[in-house]
Amino acid sequence: MASDSATNPEGFHRVTVAPGSPADGRTIKELTHLPVDVWVSFVVRDQQLITVRADTTLHAGDHLLILAADKEQPELAAIFEQPDDPRVPVAST
Repeated sequence: MASDSATNPEGFHRVTVAPGSPADGRTIKELTHLPVDVWVSFVVRDQQLITVRADTTLHAGDHLLILAADKEQPELAAIFEQPDDPRVPVAST
């Protein structure tokens, strides 16, 4: 996860949605395992800023700026940057 304290202020996390991750192909509202105090603030796709809404569908390769406590970093990595794990709950599609 690209959350380097040397380049990002505390609480800012830059992630790229990985192919096959729990976030790939799902809307933000479908990510029911996303911690409550996490805010996906920016989505960049193909060098274009995408408006972030609950119904915004995320795709592999999307670059996100997420605001969250640093303690949430492992959970963010599991949702956005690691292959889908059946133990990570998401809403049915």
